[in-house]
Amino acid sequence: MMEKNAFIRFLDNVSMRLTVLGLKIIRLLSALGIVRNLWGFVFAIALSLGPALAQPEYEAVSGWKVAKKERNLTLMYRWVRTAEGKKTRQVRFELTVKADAEDLIFCLSDSAELTQWKAGVRKSGILDRKKNSWVTYTQFDIPKIFGQQDLVAKYTVEREPEQVIIRATASPDYTEREEGVERQERYEEYWILRNFGEGVTGVEFSSIAASEPVVPRFIQDKFTQPVLIQSFDDLRKRSERRYMKRNP
Repeated sequence: MMEKNAFIRFLDNVSMRLTVLGLKIIRLLSALGIVRNLWGFVFAIALSLGPALAQPEYEAVSGWKVAKKERNLTLMYRWVRTAEGKKTRQVRFELTVKADAEDLIFCLSDSAELTQWKAGVRKSGILDRKKNSWVTYTQFDIPKIFGQQDLVAKYTVEREPEQVIIRATASPDYTEREEGVERQERYEEYWILRNFGEGVTGVEFSSIAASEPVVPRFIQDKFTQPVLIQSFDDLRKRSERRYMKRNP
């Protein structure tokens, strides 16, 4: 037991040193003006590690494990196996918002709102909008020394008596591609907005990164988890602010 504990302490020490080194490198890039958005850059790199899949055909191979509980927001992971037989990790966020589903939909579908709460975005815009769908263009805030990426995604809304389901899928050929910018070909995300009554909504978001990260996950998580939590907390605050304006 003592040898095991010593080994765990050794791994923690290595993880901490690598994390500190990574932070110093990114802060140096920021100081040199290479990175305009420090945490946004980290988040964008995490998004660009591979094509993201939210609700593909997959088999759960482990139960959900809580990774972090902070600001009344829960971050969880579990391992799944895709239809192609690839084992990968699924992420899920759960939080409660003092706002209606329509306030959250507004924050998800308005380009000005997106830039206020979603980290790692250089520019975004709504290419098309209908009653229950919209198409969003997003270019990630990645330094020019790295490969640039953008995403065109179509969102659809399904309203049920007690919940709203939002699905987003990539539409890579919806608009012309920008030279020198790689477009994400496969992307999905999945939202469930549950009506708890009296202006309270339960939010569940899930997604899957199907490819392996370019750095070990225990290092990647040190950077991405605080950014993701901040983003979802900002989404909650902005949707609640809109709800209060509509219901003074």
